[in-house]
Amino acid sequence: MKPNLKVVKTEQLIQKAFIKIVSQKSFSKLTVNAIITEAHISRGTFYLHYADKFDLLAHYESALLAGITTIFQRFPKPLSSDNPLRTNQNAFYQLFNYLSKNRELTNVLLQNPESDIVKRVKALIFNEIQLTGPSEKSVDQLPIPEDYAREIIVQNILVIIVFWLNKTTPENPEVVFNIFLRSRQLSPIDLSRILSK
Repeated sequence: MKPNLKVVKTEQLIQKAFIKIVSQKSFSKLTVNAIITEAHISRGTFYLHYADKFDLLAHYESALLAGITTIFQRFPKPLSSDNPLRTNQNAFYQLFNYLSKNRELTNVLLQNPESDIVKRVKALIFNEIQLTGPSEKSVDQLPIPEDYAREIIVQNILVIIVFWLNKTTPENPEVVFNIFLRSRQLSPIDLSRILSK
């Protein structure tokens, strides 16, 4: 079934208005009146699509999470550049590509302190990352507990995503994906050496 072009255009207008208002003010300052004024639509048109601003936010958050979930279901998730997969077959490359295509909306959602989207994205990544496999060492012999290792990996991924999306001119997804892969192999000492050059 072909999408209704009028509905698609209205959705685009609402999304542009949402992004502009929330990025300039905040979600708490967002009103339906501000959205309809900015989008040049009627109040009735807005309510045909959403119950209120919270419904609109939930819609965008669900769409972002569904997109990430689909990527993690469709593509393998190696965290090392040693993996023989082609770049475009890597889930994290696909993730960076998806976030780049939806940069403005993703940025607004991740910066919204009234939302739990960061926690939910973090949980998705946390559940999907693959560590190098079960260690042959006992828990007592591991350098740090597994839950700390997982948390460090997840936080690193989120920091890279947020930093990248906030740049005035972000690198293309392939460049940031390669930075991400290389960062997997660097210790804090390696990173401090890069900074001291």
